[in-house]
Amino acid sequence: KVSIFDGVGVGVVPAAQPEIAAAAKGRARRLVVAGLESGDLHADEWTVEEDGLGRLSVRGVTVRPPLRGFHNLRNTMLALAVAQECGVSLEQAADGIAAMPVPSMRLAWETLGRATLINDAYNANPGSMRAALELLDSVGRGRQRVAVLGGMRELGAHADRLHAEIADRALQSSIEVVAGVGEMGDALRRAGRDDARVVAAPDIDELWQSLAPRLSRDAVILLKASRGVRLERLVPHLTAWANG
Repeated sequence: KVSIFDGVGVGVVPAAQPEIAAAAKGRARRLVVAGLESGDLHADEWTVEEDGLGRLSVRGVTVRPPLRGFHNLRNTMLALAVAQECGVSLEQAADGIAAMPVPSMRLAWETLGRATLINDAYNANPGSMRAALELLDSVGRGRQRVAVLGGMRELGAHADRLHAEIADRALQSSIEVVAGVGEMGDALRRAGRDDARVVAAPDIDELWQSLAPRLSRDAVILLKASRGVRLERLVPHLTAWANG
């Protein structure tokens, strides 16, 4: 994918993934590295609050992206670097980022009774799966945290390996319940044969039957899967459960 840098004047790359900068070197005429802790443009300070929203400060300018998670702070640094290269001031860029509309089912934070739903069911790939698990692992301490994961599509010959990697990552976390449907359910069964946290099923309805008795009323529940899984079909079940 680094072929997109071929012949461009400026390439903007993430400090958190030095392999991208290494692969892009010599393709773009100039590279700008942006990140939270290092890079040509980096944050002076940054934090993510209990609700998953973050803020950062760059050269004295505070930026509050409306999207949750550590990865969206990293994405914010990339956007700020692009803005700077296009002659947009950090102050203007910060205002624009703060005012951006939040897409549906992209780490959407919803209250269901005493429970919290993090609906990120719009799409998924290995990177966004890891980022969503990182967010869930860092919020809701003292409450039951539940990851409900569906399959990732369009991974070709690497599909089994990548599903296995995400299953391992989920089970290495401190998340209390890890549920999977379809390919992700299969991967979780293999990775966590003796792990009592695992709930797996071939389809949404069967998964709900097994998952519902495990849920605490104040749970923090993440939904994450590729678009084709339509994991948001669990939302009516969760809403009825929360209001029941």
